[in-house]
Order: sequence, then C-alpha cells, then structure tokens
Amino acid sequence: MEERLKLLYGDEALQKFSSATVLIVGVGGVGGMATEALARSCIGKLILVDYDIVSFSNINRQIIALEETVGEDKVTCFKKRIHAINSHCEVVTKKMKITDANVHELFQEDITFVLDACDDKTAKLALKKITEAKQIPFLMALGAGNRTNPSKVVVTTLDKTTGDPLARKMRTLFKKENLSLKTPVVYSQEIPIKPKSTTIASSMFVPATAGLYAANYILEYIRTKKEK
Repeated sequence: MEERLKLLYGDEALQKFSSATVLIVGVGGVGGMATEALARSCIGKLILVDYDIVSFSNINRQIIALEETVGEDKVTCFKKRIHAINSHCEVVTKKMKITDANVHELFQEDITFVLDACDDKTAKLALKKITEAKQIPFLMALGAGNRTNPSKVVVTTLDKTTGDPLARKMRTLFKKENLSLKTPVVYSQEIPIKPKSTTIASSMFVPATAGLYAANYILEYIRTKKEK
C-alpha cells in the first residue's frame, strides 16, 4: 500500500504519517470520507468518536453506510473497514457524545491533529476550547448539507466564511468564549438551498469532497511539520 505514496511524498513523509495520531470526531459524510482517506494514507493511529448508528438515511452519502451495516455503530463499522484496508493502522473507537465534562477523556495521549466533523455545536465548542488551550492543530468542518456543488468547497479560516449558517453560529460562540476566529475550517462557499422540509437535504458530492479536502489538509500539515 505504501509504494505509490512513497513515490508521491517520499520516505520521510511516510514515516511521519505512520507515527501520527489523528482524532476524528464525527464519522458521517465529511468525517467518514476523511477517515477513509487517512487510513489509505498510512496514518498510524486513528481515534474515531461518534455516538450514532448507521441508518438508511445515511446510505446516499456516507461511505460506511450499506444496507448490511444499518443499525450498527458507525465507529465499529469503521474499525472493521480500516483494518480491511490497512491492518497496520491502530484504531481506537469511542461511542460517546462530547460535552465540556467529558471532552478531556479524548486527550489522555499525544494527539497530532484533531478533525471536528460533527454537527453538534456544543461538541464543536468543547473541542475548540481544549485544542486551543493545549495548542493542538485543529480543523473544523462546517455545513455540507443543502448544497450540490462540490467545486465550492474550500479550506479557509472561520473569520473568512460567508453564507454558512453554522459558521455564523460558531463565530458568535467563539467570540463569547474569546476563542480565535482564525481557526481553520473546511466549508462550502455555496449558498445552501432552502428545502421544503425541515430535514436537511443531501447528496454524497459536497460532504465527500469536504472530507477529502480535510484529509489532504491534515496530511500536508503532518508532512511539513518541523520536528521539535
């Protein structure tokens, strides 16, 4: 599995990837695709956090969602899938809903990078507070539903986002907590449609693209990070 990656990144980068620990919170449309890409990129350890199970409504966009996996814990499904892809990748799964009270449980070891791909504002805020306090690299995924154009996905910082309702809410929360608005985010510049239902409309294209952008951002951070 490493041969083609070595040709692209080189031996030194592959060694960095294999020694890295990435924490991913939320393994749905965005986080799931990021998880898959990182597992296929020789990341040495993945810590996967999600409290949800696979449902039929996930099948149109989430890579782990199959008719045969409906009803199973998402993190358990991903552990099996990752080990089928890369048996050398260490996978730690935690089925939990993150709060201020329990978020510290995820940081009992050295974490190379944190990807927040959940849709829970409380969890997103808790993750930002602890990663900023501990100076751990952090990327936050914003809304990917109600959008159709994958070419509008970008990585930028929270203060530069426009037209995203979740970004607007997070900026307000960050300001209240005196947290940096220069936080890296992956989001779509597309203005979301207004569906007739209260259910968020979705397809695979935007969430999957955002997940790949997130994984690439993480790999590039690890690859270019200077050793202390």
